[in-house]
Amino acid sequence: MTVLNLLVVFAIAVVAVYAALFIAGVRRRGQAWTLLVGGYVGHLVKGAGIGLALAVAVVFAVTAYYDSPQGPLSLIILGPLAIFAGGLVGAYRWLIKAPAA
Repeated sequence: MTVLNLLVVFAIAVVAVYAALFIAGVRRRGQAWTLLVGGYVGHLVKGAGIGLALAVAVVFAVTAYYDSPQGPLSLIILGPLAIFAGGLVGAYRWLIKAPAA
């Protein structure tokens, strides 16, 4: 499998995990769908942004420390993983933060 195929399969798996977490959170609450979707997407985007920013900072710091010109290429793999991990943390924060119905 090429890297592109792996990233597509990974993206499909990530969407499935995020959808399952959203459905689990919706079953706990009795709020309007627009509030739930807006809060969920907001937490996902914030978490993914923080995860990607941390991954970029770590990759650039390690690249500068080892003086490697090819270090930023690791963001091809670490970028999607960081976005997934950050989004997952955001989804869990959403599950924990909102009160149950």
